[in-house]
Amino acid sequence: MHSIELLESRIAPASLTGRVLSYTDLDGDKVTILFSKGTLSSANFTFDNAFDGTGTQQLQRIDVSGVTDVEGSNITVKVLRGTAGDGVAHIGEIIATGRDLGVVKTKGDVGKIVAGNDSPPAPAIKSLTIGSYGMLDGTTQPGGSNQSSPISGDVTKLTILGDMSGGAINVNGDIVSLKIGGSIIGGPFGSDGRILAISVAKLTIGGSIIGGGPENQSGSLSLSGNVGTLKIAGSVIGGSPTADPVGAQVEVVGSVGKFIVGHDIRGVSGAGKQDTIEVRGTVGSFSVGGNITAPVGKEAAVYLASEVDVPGAAVGSITIGGSVQNAIIAVGAGLNRPVTLDRITIGGSLIKSRIVVGASFGPDMITGTGDDVINAASRLNSVVIKGTVFGTIGGTDSYFIEAGHIGSAKLSGRSVSVSDGGNLASVAFSGDVFLKDLV
Repeated sequence: MHSIELLESRIAPASLTGRVLSYTDLDGDKVTILFSKGTLSSANFTFDNAFDGTGTQQLQRIDVSGVTDVEGSNITVKVLRGTAGDGVAHIGEIIATGRDLGVVKTKGDVGKIVAGNDSPPAPAIKSLTIGSYGMLDGTTQPGGSNQSSPISGDVTKLTILGDMSGGAINVNGDIVSLKIGGSIIGGPFGSDGRILAISVAKLTIGGSIIGGGPENQSGSLSLSGNVGTLKIAGSVIGGSPTADPVGAQVEVVGSVGKFIVGHDIRGVSGAGKQDTIEVRGTVGSFSVGGNITAPVGKEAAVYLASEVDVPGAAVGSITIGGSVQNAIIAVGAGLNRPVTLDRITIGGSLIKSRIVVGASFGPDMITGTGDDVINAASRLNSVVIKGTVFGTIGGTDSYFIEAGHIGSAKLSGRSVSVSDGGNLASVAFSGDVFLKDLV
C-alpha cells in the first residue's frame, strides 16, 4: 500500500497553461487537450476529484458555455500512452451551450456533447470526430447527468469511429457527412442509441442499426429532411418494444436518392408493432443485400414514398438479394397514392408477404389483402421474383402483389399476366397469393 501511495504522489495534478489542459487519466495515460480559442480557467473542467488533486483523474466535463471568446474553437485531444494505459482518453461531456465549435477530435468515448448558437451560416460544429458515443453508460460523467446531446445548428462533418448507444444525438440542422464506423445500438430506454437530424447529404453506417426495448424508439435513425445517400453496411434489426412506437426504426420524412442495406432487415420481436423503414418522399433506388424477415406472428414493414401524392416515379427500383418472409413492401400505400414503382426484383423467395403500390387497406385494416382500395393511376412496371412464391396452406390469410397497373411479372421463372378488368391471377400453389391490377 505504501508503494502505491508513493507512486500516486508522483503523478502531477491537472494543470492549465493558457489554452492547454494536461492531466493523467485513470489508466496512466498522459492527456493533453488543446483549445485554439478561449480564455479558460480551471472552473471550465470537472474531474472525479479536485482539479489540483493528486493521482490519476477522469475528466467528467468540459464546460465552456460561459467563455465568450471560445466561439469557433477547435478542441483536440492528444494522448501519450502510459505503461499500463490504452492510449485513449474518455471524456464524460463537452458542453458549449450557445457556442459554435470548430474541429473537435478525440479517439475516446464521449457521453454527451452540447453545442451551437443556431445562427447560420456558421455551423454549430464544423467537424466532430469521436471514438464512440455513450458506450460507457454514463460512468465517465458527473452524477445526475444524462446522455442527451442537443446540437443547435448545422454540422459539416460528424464521425463516430466505433459504436454509439446509451443516449441520443439530436442535430437541429443539416449534416453534410455523417459516418458511423460501428453500429447504432439500442438499450432499455427510448433515448438509447438514437440519431436525429434534418437533412444529410451522405450517411454511412459501417455496422448495423440494432433496436432495443422495452421502451420505444431505442436504436433508431430519424431524419426530418432529405438524404442523398444512406448506406447501412450491416443490418437493420428490430428491437423488442412492448408498445407501438410513434415512428419507424429508420425514418426519413423527405426523399432519399440511394438507400442501401448491406445485409438483412429484421422486424421487431416484442409485443409492440413498428415499421422497420419508412421514407415519406421519393426514393431513387432501394436495395437490400440479404433478406427481409420477421419472427412468426410479426411483420417487417418497408414503406417507401408513403406521402408522395403526384403521378410519376416515386421509387425507381427495389432490389432484394435474398428472400422476403413475413413482410410488406409498400410504395405510396396507406392513402392509395397515384405513384409508380418502376421495378422490384427479389433474388430469393416471397413467403407470406405482400407487395403493394398505390393502395390503402380496406375494412380488414390490413394493407395487401383482397379488400384494399387501389388507386387506378398507380403503376408497378416490372416485378421479378426468382424464387418460390408461397403463402400458407389451410389458413385464411391472403397475400397480394397489387397496383393500379402491373406492366410485367416474372415469378419463379415464369411470366404471369393479369387479365383486364381487375381480375386476379393466383400465383402460388398455396392458393392464397394473388397478382392484382385494375387496368
